[in-house]
Amino acid sequence: IIDLLLSDGAKIGFGIMLAAPATAGSAIVWTRLSNGNVQFSTIASMLSLFVAPLFTPQLLDHLMSSGADVPTLSILTDLVLILVGGVLMYVIFPRDSISAKEINLATPTAIMLLIYIGVSNSGFVHLSLHWIIQIVTVSVLLSILVFSLVIAVKHLIGIPASEAVPLYYVTNMKNLGVSVLISVSYTEPLVLTTIISYYVIQQLVS
Repeated sequence: IIDLLLSDGAKIGFGIMLAAPATAGSAIVWTRLSNGNVQFSTIASMLSLFVAPLFTPQLLDHLMSSGADVPTLSILTDLVLILVGGVLMYVIFPRDSISAKEINLATPTAIMLLIYIGVSNSGFVHLSLHWIIQIVTVSVLLSILVFSLVIAVKHLIGIPASEAVPLYYVTNMKNLGVSVLISVSYTEPLVLTTIISYYVIQQLVS
């Protein structure tokens, strides 16, 4: 789909998002709002983040069919720093120091800040209507594809709806912070703009 409809920076932006690990914050919040299995969402999101240093560079290299160079060392460094920082915070702060209410408040705030930072530096005002339609079309088609695959898995394996819901969110929603960090290594135009746009559309579709 991406190869047929997009090129250059937009293709790289989608490649980064598809190779990035799942977003723990958004996936957990949307799972909770959808009455899904929050524990399933949490475990799957954390597992995705922990295996990202092993698979994200290789997956990104595979997706970059255009031959763009993949900054593997830079990606690995960013992912390891994120993981180490998360582990240190888990060790330093007491387990009950942050309530569920505070987490629910902090998560959308962090998401809004990331979107604002990306939008303020990406020049949305200079985008053509044709480009916007392409990004929206590809984003929606990818969400429909993931939804269809999750429905197929639900019926083939027989998992309950409470687990199918978080499976969709964990599979479809990508980590914006990691994606933005990876995008810094690319100089092609519209890479960051594509990532931010795809992320916003993911939130709207969810």
